[in-house]
Amino acid sequence: MRKLTKSLLATLMLFSMTAGLASCSDDDEPKKEPAREIAGTYEGYSEASSAYFTGQISEGDNVVITAVDSEHAKIVYTSTEFGTVTIESATVTGDGTYTFSGSGTTSMGHAGSVKDYDCTATGVVSNGSVEMEVVVPAVMGGFTLDFHTGAQ
Repeated sequence: MRKLTKSLLATLMLFSMTAGLASCSDDDEPKKEPAREIAGTYEGYSEASSAYFTGQISEGDNVVITAVDSEHAKIVYTSTEFGTVTIESATVTGDGTYTFSGSGTTSMGHAGSVKDYDCTATGVVSNGSVEMEVVVPAVMGGFTLDFHTGAQ
């Protein structure tokens, strides 16, 4: 009888340990990948201003966002009026509404020549829409470009 009790007790303990291990779950949430969430092509228009002018509009512009890794993205803005902006590794944060920021270069043309300038870009991506500001301090006393998804 004593041997049967020990055997039942051992079986019960083994069952309890197995059930306890099986009920453990992985409480880690899935890793957020904001750069991958916002990757895509966004079409819209831009408004530029500087120390010498305000409100200059360019339509048919676009922003292409490509994930570099889960938290960094390459941002490329293209405009027939204002040139090209390239941010190689913008930092992206958020969940649902995302923000990005980074430094890069802009290639701008004037009177037949194209020159590269340092710039910074900040933006928000939400509900399939991008709002982005690019600042180029060395152009025209400080050049600012605001990109908006959609039509003007």
